[in-house]
Amino acid sequence: MILNMVMEKGMINMKDLHVCACGCSQLCKRTYVSGHYRRGKKLSDIHKQRISESSKGKIISKSCREKISKKLTGRHLSEEHKRNTIIGLKGKRGGLFTSKNKKGIPLTDVHKQRISDSLKNVCNGKLKGRYAKEKNPWFGKHPSEKSIALLKEARLNQIMPLKDSKIERMVQAELTNREHSFITHYPIFGQPDISFNEIKLAIFTDGCYWHSCPICNFDKKYKFVNEIKDKRVTEYLQSKGWTVLRYWEHEILANPDAVVDEIEDVLVSRYMSQQENTEVLL
Repeated sequence: MILNMVMEKGMINMKDLHVCACGCSQLCKRTYVSGHYRRGKKLSDIHKQRISESSKGKIISKSCREKISKKLTGRHLSEEHKRNTIIGLKGKRGGLFTSKNKKGIPLTDVHKQRISDSLKNVCNGKLKGRYAKEKNPWFGKHPSEKSIALLKEARLNQIMPLKDSKIERMVQAELTNREHSFITHYPIFGQPDISFNEIKLAIFTDGCYWHSCPICNFDKKYKFVNEIKDKRVTEYLQSKGWTVLRYWEHEILANPDAVVDEIEDVLVSRYMSQQENTEVLL
């Protein structure tokens, strides 16, 4: 629109204009419209490294953050985009103020005071101070059914913990070596560590400590909670037609090949039964 107004006033000659070289069909005086030079081009690893090194230690100003926020307000990301972002961030804990980068750096008195002030509002799980009872904006309020559904959906797409455990990586590596394609942390209730969606097979690798293995005799601190949770997840998935396999950490560490052999046997049997059901329907 601005370009048309300038042309109408005779400030730019039509002969001086040409189509942008990136293929966007916009007219410009130079080879590219401003900002279109890198459009569609991929950065090399060296270029990415240089950008990363030049950006280290830089803190974005408040005004710049506000501009970025204003620019992104109202944009809706697709489910695929959200999923790819989660997978891309998995296992990454970057940033200037992470515990890794601040290791060995003593806290300032101001920082200590801020932490102390923030913790004064919480005592034994109950809010104190300015957020106590009626002062809390959420006091007496209950989320609607729609809000609860949105929260549940958002939680399903969260991958926790961010990093795959050692036993998960061992099973994944062996399945990859045998040329099996699978999905990790599929967003369904229980979020299986490994799943084969086409035949509805869910695999869980349970750590002996966190899931209180009866053989390894770890501390029974988490036994009651996780036993109920694991049982509920298994029953729910089975009610939806899934086959659920669970393996203890000591089983995988002792013989990962035997574990994957058993998974392959179930894969074959599930695939054959699926084929038979398809033939019956036809």
